[in-house]
Amino acid sequence: MLKTFAKIIPIILLLLIGTYFAYIKIFQLEPSAKITQLKGKVEKRTKEGRWIPVHIGSRLTIDEGVKTGRESEVTMTLADQSTVKIEKESELSVKEMTEAVARFKLKMGKLTADVKESKKRQFKIETEGSDAVVTTKHGIFVMTSTGKGTVVVATKTGDVELKAKEKVVKVSAGTQSKVLPGEVPKEAEVIPKSVFLKVDWPPTRKLNVKEATIRGTTDVGAMVSINGVRVAVDPTGRFEANIVLEEGHNKIRVVTEDAVRNIKEETSPELIVDTEGADLKIKAKDLWK
Repeated sequence: MLKTFAKIIPIILLLLIGTYFAYIKIFQLEPSAKITQLKGKVEKRTKEGRWIPVHIGSRLTIDEGVKTGRESEVTMTLADQSTVKIEKESELSVKEMTEAVARFKLKMGKLTADVKESKKRQFKIETEGSDAVVTTKHGIFVMTSTGKGTVVVATKTGDVELKAKEKVVKVSAGTQSKVLPGEVPKEAEVIPKSVFLKVDWPPTRKLNVKEATIRGTTDVGAMVSINGVRVAVDPTGRFEANIVLEEGHNKIRVVTEDAVRNIKEETSPELIVDTEGADLKIKAKDLWK
């Protein structure tokens, strides 16, 4: 009896192993990144192109994406515990996830990647509006993109390669590099300790319209918000936006932030909007016609 049982044990084990691998082959989930931290409203783009809310534990697979709002951010964790933090007003897509490569695309905005060391796997991030690609096997780096060709990469630890127009620049810890639309990457330089901001306020403090044009200059690749709303910055660092004002007293706040969170802000002198007074003057003038 025991001899018979001993003979069939290997057969049973082989059957169990075969069944296990067949189950894995049939029901194995696609490689994915898991949402592990979440703040504010964050949405996921499905393979079908629909946008749906995400929550802690949601997963992103190939050809899916995630975007954040004005006051939100989200962190994805990969199987090897590498993480990608997508900051406010940003959008990222998953392009490829295999044993050899994890590849993403930053449509616009800002992210911080913490890539765990791997001898086999490469970590890549492509960009919208540019052929710039970031590649690393380990390290922590920050990346910003306007979505129109301006890209900044700043490395905190490890080494990162930034490639555009067939030129590759090594961005080591403590340095950053920039890519402007249609150009090769700039040579890496030490990460600055401050960010530049100059704002041209309206020449008059009293206005008879509920709108003011705000112009200014910041560092190339920095992000600018006016009264909490992000505005476009061109490849030279200039920005311009028409800001809606309220009747009465107004102040405008401009904030710029670079890739490594150097922040500078300016607040306008008080602007007084009086459209009712302007209307009365026009009516009084019309009385003499």
